[in-house]
Amino acid sequence: MPKNFEKIILFLLLAIFAGLNLYLAATDSQTIDEGPHISAGYSYWLTGNYLLNPEHPPLVKLFAALPLLFFRPQLSIDYPSLAENNEWSFGRAFIYHNNINADIIIFTARIFPIILGLILGYFIYKWAKELWGTKGGLLALFLYALSPNFLGHSHLVTTDVPLTLFFLLSIYYFGQYLKNPSRLRLITAAVMFSFAMLTKYSAFILIPILVSLYFVNWLIGRQNSRQGFKKFIKVFLVFFGVTSVLIFVFYRFEFKKPIDDPRVQKLYQQRTEIIANDQENNQLPLNHFLLGIGDPEKPIGKFLYRFANVVPVPAYTYWQGLFSVLSHNANGHGAYLLGEARNFGWWYYFIIAFLVKTPTVTIILFFSSIIYVIYRIIKNIKTFQSLGTRLKSIPFDYYLIALPPFIYFAWSLTSHLNLGVRHIFPIYPLVFIVAASFIKLTAWSPRLKYLGRYTLYALLLFYLIGNILSFPSYLAYFNGLIGGSNQGYKYLSDSNLDWGQDIKRLKIYLEENKIKEFHSLLFGSLEANYYIKGEITMPDNQAVEKSAPQKGYYVISATVLFDPTRNYTWMQNYHPIKIIGHSIYIYKF
Repeated sequence: MPKNFEKIILFLLLAIFAGLNLYLAATDSQTIDEGPHISAGYSYWLTGNYLLNPEHPPLVKLFAALPLLFFRPQLSIDYPSLAENNEWSFGRAFIYHNNINADIIIFTARIFPIILGLILGYFIYKWAKELWGTKGGLLALFLYALSPNFLGHSHLVTTDVPLTLFFLLSIYYFGQYLKNPSRLRLITAAVMFSFAMLTKYSAFILIPILVSLYFVNWLIGRQNSRQGFKKFIKVFLVFFGVTSVLIFVFYRFEFKKPIDDPRVQKLYQQRTEIIANDQENNQLPLNHFLLGIGDPEKPIGKFLYRFANVVPVPAYTYWQGLFSVLSHNANGHGAYLLGEARNFGWWYYFIIAFLVKTPTVTIILFFSSIIYVIYRIIKNIKTFQSLGTRLKSIPFDYYLIALPPFIYFAWSLTSHLNLGVRHIFPIYPLVFIVAASFIKLTAWSPRLKYLGRYTLYALLLFYLIGNILSFPSYLAYFNGLIGGSNQGYKYLSDSNLDWGQDIKRLKIYLEENKIKEFHSLLFGSLEANYYIKGEITMPDNQAVEKSAPQKGYYVISATVLFDPTRNYTWMQNYHPIKIIGHSIYIYKF
């Protein structure tokens, strides 16, 4: 392929990705997590206080809020929600009760995530090109740039796509270092790892992933034990040193005694009340465990209390946030799957999420490539010894793109936070890169040359048409294997379907149809009445059992409508007159 033609396609795909994201950044209403992230990031700049939204490290929030410093929206330290560390109320107050228009605040903060999404696209192209050639690189980028999942999330001020970028870069540069060691490659890998750790706490899974890659490379390279162990210690020290320094810097060189944290004080106070009321056995498993080890009459309890009162912890808020995430996972979170609601989720949640949210074309290309590679590996193998020899002969690049998504996905199956396919986003760049190896099948087998080529053309056309038909409701995308996005509510909800993104589109519909009064129950953390007026309380199941619904319009979010625990399932017996973005249902009685 001519170099100039390659650059034109590369630029065009990235431009389409950027253009679609900018459009969505302007037209999507604030999704649930964005309010706390945007307001917390801005508060970090102005107050230096990192107490808000501790469950997510500050990197993305800081840089997303940075452009807001030019607009100088008001930040009142008198907000009761700020003093109470109530990130949800504070987010609403900051965005919707300010001297700057809410849409300007939200759009401005969304620019940084879009830039990160573009960088992610470029590195997917770069890595795939190095493995499969120019056409392979462009194919991987095509799958990413038109991926409904990434178009639905790359413009949002959340941590999922940024983590995906730093996850990929950590693996890429660590692999570059292992294949061709140099001080610059090692430090670059450590910096990318640090950025991942400063983006989302699930980045901790990178530790076993990178360690596994190191030892696979060690075994394949047949280094002697002493040399391999010395190199491992060097890598560990560099990663530990760089990450420690960057975390300390991003948390403004914070040293803090745990007892000075109002949350810790509250925990000790709550412990006293629980013991006094003899409520130990009524607690969740994690809380019950903490009650036991926090007993000041026992050695471990005495040690913890003395530690909390005496030892200043560097970057304390980072570790406090990590504890919040572990507590959240241990205590569970409400989730929805296949018409059922649970608090601790399902081990197979992300398997189903992957199969119904990933475009069918991506699934076909991905599994076709994997099956063919496995076939070539095991072909003519008759003994375990020959299998071991064959595995050692596999290029290390294949392990680089295979092990990380396998480990990450296997680990995700243990999570109690089943909140959306976005939680397994880090596997997708490597899925796109593996899928792009389909371009090489014709080279591996001349018999597949023409069949593979025309099959690929047909699949890419189908992929493009699917993207066009999904516009602009990318966040609520579901693939054709289950009948498309219209059937998505039967499988998943929350950030897979309805995250509050269609409130502004609802406003347009109400204005165009001159609907001024309606019953309403909408899912999200934004202030819906900033955009729409005339809401009336929505009757629940019990109210409808007593009397038929009144005449008029009824507007309800999919998450509320189809969640069996929400008590509004009575509306499922009727047909909506309009569905907005697959996430908001409108009825008329």
